[in-house]
Amino acid sequence: MISNFKNSINTYLKKKGFSAPIQKVLKFNAALVFLLFSFGLMALPLDAWLFWLSCGALLSFWNFFFLAYFVQNMFSYNVIDAKNTRNFMIKQIFLSNLRLFITGFFLYAFLVMWSADPFALIIGLSIPLAMIPVLLINKQKNTI
Repeated sequence: MISNFKNSINTYLKKKGFSAPIQKVLKFNAALVFLLFSFGLMALPLDAWLFWLSCGALLSFWNFFFLAYFVQNMFSYNVIDAKNTRNFMIKQIFLSNLRLFITGFFLYAFLVMWSADPFALIIGLSIPLAMIPVLLINKQKNTI
């Protein structure tokens, strides 16, 4: 069952056009966020800190996933033409601002409506992006 799940994730990421290093980062971060969210849900009756940390990590993973998807899609096209460059810039500004607006909306809702711990959210937001250098260092150790 787990191998079927891994194969479906690999197929999905390849179909979306992610390169191999980005696939590795996304798979690792997805597994990490899934584990954090699972433990956060289990620890919710005791303390909500781990739950809010996992919510921040989930939000950061979502943000990174769509940023990587946008960058890989847009830079695979030829943007030398002036019209394509203008369309690229408009699309980039719109999608980046929309992604940041949605992230900000969820952060606002977590902090104001549900009284989330701000430090847990900040740490959670940094976890998926902090794992990228860790994966690169690990890759360097494996090749030497």
